Amino acid sequence: MLNNLDIADTIRLCDKNTICDVYDNTSFFLGRETILPGKNLAMSWWQTKIFIFQSINAGVPSNYFDLPPNRVVKLGAQVIL
Repeated sequence: MLNNLDIADTIRLCDKNTICDVYDNTSFFLGRETILPGKNLAMSWWQTKIFIFQSINAGVPSNYFDLPPNRVVKLGAQVIL
């Protein structure tokens, strides 16, 4: 099982005079894709449904990286399969 990667602890291990002040004022940008079924299916319908189901139930990157929720900006896109 994968452990969460704590970005804050990683940055604090760096030089405290230059990096620590930067972490407190940093915004984190994350991308998220929403998968939608299309009419021209590259996969069979059941494979598309499973792929979309797995995409919806994937873990939240901000939780995995232990990012502060008040400094995360999420950018999204819709992808039609």
